[in-house]
Amino acid sequence: MKTLGRLTKKVASGTSIWNFYSDDFGFHAVREDMRQANVYPNEEGLLRLYGWMQSKGFTKVELAEEAPAEA
Repeated sequence: MKTLGRLTKKVASGTSIWNFYSDDFGFHAVREDMRQANVYPNEEGLLRLYGWMQSKGFTKVELAEEAPAEA
């Protein structure tokens, strides 16, 4: 699995977080709470969704900013 990015946006119920990644099955956009997921056969569709979400106020989270997982 290859992580492609993460978007976040403050919403009325808290924070909406989406993870974007690719694997052997395609290109995925998955909401952090797992209530919604999209799978694309190619990177182009995923990148269009990524751009559209940014136009709606989602901001990119730099992967290096994330706290390291505890061992």
